[in-house]
Amino acid sequence: MPTLMELARQAGYGTGSVSTSEVTDASPAGQISHVLSRDCQGPDYSAEACQDTEITGKPLPTSDVRVTPIADQIARNGTADIILGGGLRRFDASDEAELKEQGYSILGSVSNQVPATRADLNGAAGEKVFGLFNKGNLTVEKAKQDNPEDPGAKEPSLSEMTKKAIELLDQKTSGKGFYLQVEGALIDKRSHDNDAAQTLGEVKAFDDAVAAALDFAKEDGNTLVIVTADHETRGFNIIEKGTFTNAETAGPPANADSGDTASNSTPTLADGNSSDPDRSAGAGNGAGATDPKNFGPATFRTPSDPAGVEDGSKEASLWLTYASGNHSSADVPVYAYGPGSEQLQGSVDNTDLFDIVGNALRVLR
Repeated sequence: MPTLMELARQAGYGTGSVSTSEVTDASPAGQISHVLSRDCQGPDYSAEACQDTEITGKPLPTSDVRVTPIADQIARNGTADIILGGGLRRFDASDEAELKEQGYSILGSVSNQVPATRADLNGAAGEKVFGLFNKGNLTVEKAKQDNPEDPGAKEPSLSEMTKKAIELLDQKTSGKGFYLQVEGALIDKRSHDNDAAQTLGEVKAFDDAVAAALDFAKEDGNTLVIVTADHETRGFNIIEKGTFTNAETAGPPANADSGDTASNSTPTLADGNSSDPDRSAGAGNGAGATDPKNFGPATFRTPSDPAGVEDGSKEASLWLTYASGNHSSADVPVYAYGPGSEQLQGSVDNTDLFDIVGNALRVLR
């Protein structure tokens, strides 16, 4: 089945994909590739990562696009004109050759595995631009702020990538329109580690990217901006100051973002509340769940707090917790601005977004 980005490209719109994750990860890949398994990213993968015989009943021939690594599809199908994010390690020299054949201006070096930088992004020009700023996921914003001399600090923010993508797509189409997907992926990835401080930093970075899109839409007058999420992660909640609830796993999970050391962190717990191995049995509560000392909310000062109150103290007024071990079933917000935004009032089914966006682009029959 064609994706919205494929339909937009076929209709002559400019197209773009921006993410703080690897561009071969699920959300960006879902618009620009077709695979049986999200793990079929490339360049190194097992046959099992690309073949899913439970779906197909038998192995598919290598000529079938659904068993072609996502990176190879991105480099060859030209679905997205502007591609900005992470995941350089997923691409190799053959992909670079294909990208050049497709007419992309490549920031950094794919064949030499040299990530692009903020400076490269600022100087980017052309109708097709491919820029990956980390071999893995991009560096979390809090790590950049805490370590300004680290190489990760040279990576652009999500709002900077968003502004550049809009600029390039608007120039390419001369005002005739474009379809751009922007993902703040690290909100989810840092929530998986129960790290409220880094999660909040990524939410703020995403909010800045939304502001960049709204600034363009308000000036343009013909642009629909939709803001939503694919799911909520770990039951992130604000609780009453001084209360205790299922806030964290027994210890920070292992960092799953291999190759990106800046994604490692230690959650800040309210002092005097240490985690207990008996508190958590993974996604569920352990035998120690009834003991209040085993629950450690993350706490943060707010502007109304007295001077001297610090993050992580029991005196801080903002108390946050994580209530589960993985993605939750909570409804997610959906916001919209511009022509057609009235269709997104109240509750909508997630699959309605395809028709709403497709009709706004006039690509559905």
